[in-house]
Amino acid sequence: MEFLYIISNESMPGMIKVGRTSTSVEQRMGELNTTGIPTKFEIEVVFSVSNSKEAEKKAHTSLKRYRVSKQREFFKVPVTTAIKKLIQDVDSLAVHKAREGLNVKNIIDFHEKKKRKEAEVAIEQRAVEARKRNSKINSLLLAQKSLEVEYRKLGPKRYETGEWWSILFVPFEIILLGEKFFYLCFVVGVISIFQGQVGGFLFGFICLALALIPRVVLDTYRNRCNDKQRKAHQEHNILESKISDASYQLKKLGYKI
Repeated sequence: MEFLYIISNESMPGMIKVGRTSTSVEQRMGELNTTGIPTKFEIEVVFSVSNSKEAEKKAHTSLKRYRVSKQREFFKVPVTTAIKKLIQDVDSLAVHKAREGLNVKNIIDFHEKKKRKEAEVAIEQRAVEARKRNSKINSLLLAQKSLEVEYRKLGPKRYETGEWWSILFVPFEIILLGEKFFYLCFVVGVISIFQGQVGGFLFGFICLALALIPRVVLDTYRNRCNDKQRKAHQEHNILESKISDASYQLKKLGYKI
């Protein structure tokens, strides 16, 4: 059996020593009570522990703000305060011996009740958070289901291919296949005008018109079709965005879709 002890000495008022021993406490007290100290050390409390080195390390860490010197195991702190700190921060302490009049049992009982109360509060908080999370998940699922119903009512997206009279633009499409050829003819026509060949200039001008007019007409028509398609898909896109956002929120809450 190993021990963690708190001892005091009337020659050092207001201070305690916190140490450990893997032998008997009486033997350790005999080692400490040397002739270099005017009065003997007195036991305040002794705890039995499974690992005294680990317990002592945790105890010194718990009381570090009260430590007199890093090289010494002395702490300027009231005994009851030290006991409360050790019970709180050091695991599995069992009272082996205590000074008469020092009601360690009451201190331990109070701390245990406090720990139980804190544990109950923590459990209740987790339960409240879980209820809130589940409520939010249910709300999101209902909203998502409602959105999906609305989306299905809209039917599939329709992609505009143009009106029946769009067939009239087929010749323009064919003309654009030779667009580069007509630009080339225009260049030839411009060169011809500088050479004084009026017929060549007219030929080039006609070629430029054949290259530009179909381009303007077709671009206008395509833009109109695209605008019409965007408007037709607007409701679908809004619902898709809302459904996607609901799915994202569910994933953030840890719900597996």
